[in-house]
Amino acid sequence: MADVTRPDERGQLVLITGFALAVVLLTLVLLLNSAIFVEHVATRSTSADTAEPIEFRDRTITETERTIAAVNEPPGTNESTATETFETLANRTYDRYARKGAIGNVTYELTPGTVVEKANNSTNTQDGSDGGGEDWTLLDGVTETRAYTHTFTSLNETTDPIGNTTAIEVNDRTLYVHVEGTGGSVRNLSDGDTVVVTAETGDSCSIELATDAVTFDVTGEEIRSGSAHCSIETVSDGESIQNVNITQGDLSNGSYSLVTRGGTIGSPGETQRDGVYSANVSLRYVNQQVTVDTAERVAPGEPHA
Repeated sequence: MADVTRPDERGQLVLITGFALAVVLLTLVLLLNSAIFVEHVATRSTSADTAEPIEFRDRTITETERTIAAVNEPPGTNESTATETFETLANRTYDRYARKGAIGNVTYELTPGTVVEKANNSTNTQDGSDGGGEDWTLLDGVTETRAYTHTFTSLNETTDPIGNTTAIEVNDRTLYVHVEGTGGSVRNLSDGDTVVVTAETGDSCSIELATDAVTFDVTGEEIRSGSAHCSIETVSDGESIQNVNITQGDLSNGSYSLVTRGGTIGSPGETQRDGVYSANVSLRYVNQQVTVDTAERVAPGEPHA
C-alpha cells in the first residue's frame, strides 16, 4: 500500500507525540514530588502524635507523685479529702489540654495508707527517751511498705558490727549499721567517716560521708551521704516489706520515716497519720489524630520501683 501521509502531517504527528511525552514526564515528576511530600508530612505527624500523649502521661505521673507527697505531709489527710484533692487535679489537667484543643481525661483510684515518722530525739530508742526500750517492733504483718528511710546522726564505732551495733531486721534479713573505728562507743558522725551496713550473711556496703549524717534507704536498697552512695540488698526481688524489728537502737541516734498499710504499726516514740499509699491512674488522651488509653500505678519509693 502506498504511503499517503504528507510531509507536513508527519511534522504535526511528531510534534503531538513530543508534547504528549512531555505531559507524561511532567505528570510523573509531580506525582513523585507529591509522594515525597506526603511521606514527609506523615512522618512529622506521626512524631507529633507520639510526643503529645507521652508528654501528657509523663506530666500527669509527675503531678500525681507530687500530690501524694503533699497530702501525706502533716497533719495528713483522710480518704475523702484526698479524693477531693485528686479530683481537683484531674479537672485542672482536663482544662489545660482543652485549651490546646485536646482531651486529657484522668481518673484516680486511691489506696489509703499510714505515714510513720520518728524524730531525731536524744537517743534512738522505742519512745525516744533515755529510758526507752532499745528493741522494738516497727512493722508487724503489714501488707506493703514504701519510702522507708533511716537517717543516722550518730552510730556505734566498731570493727565488729555483728551483735554490737543497731540492727534493722527487714522480713527475715538482718542489717547492722556502724561507723568504722576502734572507739567502741556511740559518737556523732562527721564528714570523712566511713559508715558500713553489714548483712548477717556477710555482704556489706560502705561509703565515706560527705556530711555529718547518713541515710539508709531501706526500700531503695542503698546508703547515701551527699553524692556518695552504695547498694545493698534488703529484700528479695518482688518481695514487700511486711515486718521490721529494731534491736539495740540505743547504739545509734537519728530519725526514720515510711508509708505503709495494713497490719500492726509502730511504737510510742513515733507519729502516725492517715495518708495515701498509692494511686491507680487511668489516662485518656484524644486529639484530631490519635486516641491513647493507658493506666499506671503510682507508689513512690516502693522496693525495686
